[in-house]
Amino acid sequence: MRPWTRAAACWPMSRTPSRGRPPRSSPRLTACRAVPSKRGGVASADSGMARVIRAAEARLLALPGRISKEIVSGAHGAAEAVTVRLVEIPVPKPGEPERGRHCHDGHEECIYVLAGRGTTWSGEGSYPLAAGDAILIPPGEMHVTRNTGSEPLVLICFFPVAAISMRLEGEERS
Repeated sequence: MRPWTRAAACWPMSRTPSRGRPPRSSPRLTACRAVPSKRGGVASADSGMARVIRAAEARLLALPGRISKEIVSGAHGAAEAVTVRLVEIPVPKPGEPERGRHCHDGHEECIYVLAGRGTTWSGEGSYPLAAGDAILIPPGEMHVTRNTGSEPLVLICFFPVAAISMRLEGEERS
């Protein structure tokens, strides 16, 4: 992988800066070309450069009742303050036990539905979800998302930390 940096001309500026204020960004005025980084090597989270994480780099997690791929996290060295997972929850089979609830002490979780239908049980409420919906789970709130449709439920799960804490229902806080 060859890292790239922005050329000096990449930073967008408005035509008419306000008096006494710095120029504002304007995407339509951006003239930009990528140039190879003088540093060379692979970009890391602390290098200050953008990094593409390929699907093959995602880490498959052994979580019950779903296929979960961790795309970005501190475990990869790709992030300092964020984790992103792609999760697929299959259509439940008759008689299959339901997954229990869990929580993330100390940080929120934002779940965005890419495809399918499901319900998130969080706190004392239940929230039906469909493609295009998002739900924000507060820190420490017990929750579970289950597939209630006839096709796989595909989610993007975002956490504002590089290392996720998880506690199952019934476990004591550490």
